[in-house]
Amino acid sequence: MVFEPPDVPSPRTIPFSAHNKKELSTWWSCHSTLLADASRFKPLTSAPHLVLFGDSITESWRGTSYGKPVPRTSGVPEVLRETLAQSWPSVMPLGIAADMTQHLLWRLQRGELSASMRADVQLRMALLIGTNNLGKGHTVEQTVRGIVACATELLNSTRGSLLINALLPRGDRRKRGKARGRGFLGDIAAVNGELMSGGARRALESTFPRRVHFIDCGAPFLAPGVALTDTASTWRRAESGVAAAPGPQDVVRRDLMPDRLHPNAAGHRLWAACLQPALQRMG
Repeated sequence: MVFEPPDVPSPRTIPFSAHNKKELSTWWSCHSTLLADASRFKPLTSAPHLVLFGDSITESWRGTSYGKPVPRTSGVPEVLRETLAQSWPSVMPLGIAADMTQHLLWRLQRGELSASMRADVQLRMALLIGTNNLGKGHTVEQTVRGIVACATELLNSTRGSLLINALLPRGDRRKRGKARGRGFLGDIAAVNGELMSGGARRALESTFPRRVHFIDCGAPFLAPGVALTDTASTWRRAESGVAAAPGPQDVVRRDLMPDRLHPNAAGHRLWAACLQPALQRMG
């Protein structure tokens, strides 16, 4: 199997990140749509303008998954219009389902970060990417490296400010490898630790002072009694059966994440409520 490094730009490939030719063709079609949208992106007012970069969770703002409406995205575009779009009249979500960091990096370098975005001194950007890297088997260190690569590309290529999201919790189970059947919270806690208070954050803040910001909006999605403030090693021991902890099916609120991974409209409303003040503080 061809391995796609998380910090090297790559389109989707078979069989590593696309199961078959149909999925690969769908991905190229989605990229073409986003490329056209990005090329038409023009600030509508003198106020700051917002672009959201990411994977399926970001694509849900568009009301689609892989470019088509699905039940779990129902009502999400309306939430966008009622929340973030009230403060940022020029707001554009650019996400593709199942994308990893290397795919977003490739998309950014191939036009989705348009000329008008690059030149806009008032541009505000939000980034949520990386959960699919863990899902595909990338390590915590590889996933962090990929997220940092995407953030660095966005900041090096624009004049605006970036808000990096911590990974949201997820309650599904791994489908492959030695960790098959285990949950993701240990690795998510480790990735978020690097992004929120670790070396990855310090390096980005040192390189891009006052232009990079961080937010963790995951707490509302956790089931009662579950906390990602626990250490990553605690979660790994728990998921291996060494310590008692809720099983993966119990760690997220199913009323907000019905499939244990993707927020529904109610979940996106909570995410927007978390993002709003953080984006406004960016100036």
